[in-house]
Amino acid sequence: MGILTIRELEDEPIIEINHNALIERITIVECKNPFCNCGSFKMLCVSKQKINNDTKPLILNFEGDIFSKKIAMFDEVSQNDMAIFKKHYNYLNENLNNSDWEKIFEIFKFNKTNQIKNYDVEQEQKYEYSFSEEHIENANLRISYHEIFPWCEYYFVEQNGNQYEVTETYCKLLSCDCTVVNFVLYHNDKLVDDFDFNYADNEISNSKYTWVVDQILDQFIFANVQLQVRNLIVRCLYGEMLAKPENLLMLKEQLSGANSSFNKPYINVQKNIGRNDKCPCGSGKKFKRCCLKKS
Repeated sequence: MGILTIRELEDEPIIEINHNALIERITIVECKNPFCNCGSFKMLCVSKQKINNDTKPLILNFEGDIFSKKIAMFDEVSQNDMAIFKKHYNYLNENLNNSDWEKIFEIFKFNKTNQIKNYDVEQEQKYEYSFSEEHIENANLRISYHEIFPWCEYYFVEQNGNQYEVTETYCKLLSCDCTVVNFVLYHNDKLVDDFDFNYADNEISNSKYTWVVDQILDQFIFANVQLQVRNLIVRCLYGEMLAKPENLLMLKEQLSGANSSFNKPYINVQKNIGRNDKCPCGSGKKFKRCCLKKS
């Protein structure tokens, strides 16, 4: 079962410790680089222990990695605080099991996905995406959105009991105004096929995969807009790398207009969406706290 429990607080998942007299709850703070595929995070532990009758909660910071499943102490821990840090450190390393690490991974992935959803190319960014030499030399080469944002949300579709993962590749030419995304299907991590989809007029290059697009559009009411936004983000990032301000201004204006569409929800009333169901817009929030308010 593990020592951790995830519960929602205002639609934000938090982690609590089961039956523990030492730690009240923990918070996972993910790596803030949206282009990074690392599993590094900071773990903030709210301790039940008090120092010198201090009324303020004692918060201890640790470093962690979701891939190695290890917790470490910061190097700058002072000698005065070492004893209390070690006490909490030993408790976590002795008691966290695979079930707990699955919960930590779930929170980490949730945070990274939302971080990427909220990525704004119009704001000054601390991190820059580095295109590969292959993409720098060949502007016509399409690029996978998931190559740029490794933790971004994937589309999943099903047919005949089989689940398929759908990734997207986009044109990055600044001078191009195409509205085509290349969908790539995987089953059990193996490439199945790919096809083009025009999100402006819903045209599909291979009618064999109409069912894929139908499921994506049914699951995400803003799918067409999301595809447009992702396409424009790819071109903006490529334009920033090439330092083309005249193209960037036009692309960012288009992106601003596309983003504004997210505030004009259309809810398919024929779908039986419960108040506590996940919102079909893809925000990750409950319907009652998202598009139900807007509609």
